[in-house]
Amino acid sequence: MEERFNRIEEMLTTLIKMVGSIREEQASMKEEQMSMKQELTSIREEQTSMKEDQSLIWEELRLMRTESEQRHKEMMNRFTLLKADHEHTWEKTVRNEREIGIIKKHIEI
Repeated sequence: MEERFNRIEEMLTTLIKMVGSIREEQASMKEEQMSMKQELTSIREEQTSMKEDQSLIWEELRLMRTESEQRHKEMMNRFTLLKADHEHTWEKTVRNEREIGIIKKHIEI
C-alpha cells in the first residue's frame, strides 16, 4: 500500500513539475508575445513615417516637374526669339551685301 502511495506521490510530483514547467513556458510565451506586439507597433509607426516621407517626395517631384515644364517653355520662347533675331540679321546682311555690290558696280563704271 505504501508503495502505491509513493508511486501516486511521485506521479503527483511529476504532474506538479510539469504544470510548473508549462506555466513557465506560458509566461515566457506571453513575454515574447508582448515583445512582438511592441515590435509590430514600432514597425507600424515606421511604416507611417515612411508613407509620410513618400508623400513629401511625390509632392516635391510634382513641383519639380511643374518647374521643369515652365523652364522648358521659357527656353523654347527664347529659342524662338533667337531664331527670329538670326533670320532678321541674316536678311539685313544679305540686303547690305547686295547694296554694297551695287555700289561697287556703280563706282567701277
